[in-house]
Amino acid sequence: MLFLTLALVLAGASAGAAAPDPIDIYAVLPLTGPAAFSGVDNQHSLLALQSVVNAQGGVRGRPIRFQFLDEASDAATAVQLTNQLIAKHVQWMLGPGVVANCRATEPLVKDGPVQYCQSPAVHPAKDSYLFSSSVSSHDQVLALVRYARARGWNRIATITLTDATGQDGDAAVDGALALPENKAMTLVRREHFNGNDLSVGAQIADIKAAQPQVVFLWAPNAPFGTLLHGVHDAGLSLPMMTTNGNMTYSELKQFESIMPSELYFPGLTYAVASAAPPGDLGAPQRIFHEAMDALHYSASLQSGFLWDPGMILVQALRTLGPDATSAQVHTYIENLHGFIGIAGAYDFRGGNQRGLTADNLVVMRWDTTKNDWVPVSKLGGKT
Repeated sequence: MLFLTLALVLAGASAGAAAPDPIDIYAVLPLTGPAAFSGVDNQHSLLALQSVVNAQGGVRGRPIRFQFLDEASDAATAVQLTNQLIAKHVQWMLGPGVVANCRATEPLVKDGPVQYCQSPAVHPAKDSYLFSSSVSSHDQVLALVRYARARGWNRIATITLTDATGQDGDAAVDGALALPENKAMTLVRREHFNGNDLSVGAQIADIKAAQPQVVFLWAPNAPFGTLLHGVHDAGLSLPMMTTNGNMTYSELKQFESIMPSELYFPGLTYAVASAAPPGDLGAPQRIFHEAMDALHYSASLQSGFLWDPGMILVQALRTLGPDATSAQVHTYIENLHGFIGIAGAYDFRGGNQRGLTADNLVVMRWDTTKNDWVPVSKLGGKT
């Protein structure tokens, strides 16, 4: 509990002195609506990060304070809130949380502020002011396809949403299957559904008839539950793969009665406390889990999406000063390399606006007996 001890020391040292003004960091998150599973989890981790950073002395002696704004899983609301922050001359922000909302706000930040989208399914242009958290959704699919190929599951079926997330998933599957290494793999059926659909029975029946060996259920949050109900009701007993946007304990607990026997995710080692590597690479993960435990929050992969972006922003402000402009912070991040976060070692010089690749991923299976994820691959989805 090192950071808590340090917090008490700092509090005692400052007793009787005027508290310095906090540095506000705005986070536009889906705290309500269909994506609230992930938004609330990320809110919890940012509050834990706030406690860690402030126990370390904050930014040049000033505490940080996350200010949360609810974009309600709605693009129009995300645009409205982002415009309000721009009008306040905010220089950096976290969020929005949903890929469609990040795409909707991207044109607003072409000259700043620095915006760090929670969703890995947005693909910012090189050198833009938009950054994306975690590993790209396309790299997630690539790692899963690698793992499926290694297991001999060469016949793939997919069912995706008709929205931006689903379109991105379709493009990712097409890209992965087009690689020479995957020439033996075949897409035997592609189905779609609307996020408001109450049933996907017809689509699942068509998938079942195509006799796949593995099925990609590419939809996050509440629509993922619709897919699980469809699979369960059809008695489709096959390995299933899904986006790591569903890697939250609260969400999977809600669906535990209809959970497939084999469900795989493109994970990162920090999702499982016992999977932390030794030494310096594992140190940030241990701090992450300790901080979440201290505030009685569940530490999942999804909850950590904005932990590293928040820490990267804090490091930029510690280096540049709390009055740094968006241009200065942008340049700092674009040239950052060797930063060790909970997701691994970051290098932004490649221009992908996230600093991570498929080689940071580990395929994980949901263990229904342990109610936890179990790593089943090496880095990159390799076996």
